[in-house]
Amino acid sequence: IDAQKAGTELVIIATDKAGNVSESTTVVIRDVTAPEKPVVNEVTDKDTTVTGQAEAGSKVEVKVNGTVIGTGTAGEDGQYEVTMDVQRAGTELVIIATDKAGNVSETTTVVIRDVTAPEKPVVNEVTDKDTTVTGQAEAGSKVEVKVNGSVIGTGTAGEDGQYKVTIDVQKAGTELVIIATDKAG
Repeated sequence: IDAQKAGTELVIIATDKAGNVSESTTVVIRDVTAPEKPVVNEVTDKDTTVTGQAEAGSKVEVKVNGTVIGTGTAGEDGQYEVTMDVQRAGTELVIIATDKAGNVSETTTVVIRDVTAPEKPVVNEVTDKDTTVTGQAEAGSKVEVKVNGSVIGTGTAGEDGQYKVTIDVQKAGTELVIIATDKAG
């Protein structure tokens, strides 16, 4: 026979050489096919849901480090939405779909994207004799010092968030603008 869809009912009858027909036996095709791995839309460090596409009616689980942090069910159109707590940028989510027959899909892995700007940098006092600007910013962020829109120095905040940017001595009253840009831009 050709492969049949899960849930299809087959009726089997035997007829002997003399033409005698047996009673029928009914068999329902069992689903042993795993669903396709879920499609997952982008997830950011501000999102409280994971959305995407999976086999219609399948249970969708979202895991972090092997722990389920949210579950949902794909609708008839295959769309799903799983509620979760906000996750930190860089966190790896593993998404799995399980169909009604208990078949489990391959996993889809997504990494939480950083869309949160760093806090504004803390700047220590700068005098008309200083050749550095120091302070605190998001760890690993690029720190720029500008005067009248032009960059006069750049540096990188260390793992502890401390930064030191070398600049030329500035006249008293000069306005310095300090901006931190994180690794995600």
